[in-house]
Amino acid sequence: MTKVIMCGHGQLAHSMKESIEMVYGDVNYLLPISFEKLEGRDDLERKMRSLINPQDHVLIVVDLFGGSPFNAASSIALTTPDVEVIAGMSLPLCLELVDNRETLALPELVEHLVDVGMQCVKKLNKTVISETEEDFL
Repeated sequence: MTKVIMCGHGQLAHSMKESIEMVYGDVNYLLPISFEKLEGRDDLERKMRSLINPQDHVLIVVDLFGGSPFNAASSIALTTPDVEVIAGMSLPLCLELVDNRETLALPELVEHLVDVGMQCVKKLNKTVISETEEDFL
């Protein structure tokens, strides 16, 4: 089963876990890490490594591609078997992660989440809303 480390700037990962628990209840396998103002990539890497055992399959979910959490996680993934990294942490992505963590192997879970992430951003179509506005009144 996949262990999940979440890391983002400030308290984002802790807040994300709290939001997820509003939907699913306790999710003790989600391990949030905060990235504080005076910390650097090495500090984050130490925090992440302290949560990983050699036999673990680990998914590290970070907020920004290319940010310090991503760079720390990438350093670990490039040197540690069975560690994957995805960037773009969002509530829809994390809910999908929880839904599929037990049924998909780590490589399949990562591919699924990347697909979901690309579908998460939507634009309000004002034309459609305007045409159906009377239905809502």
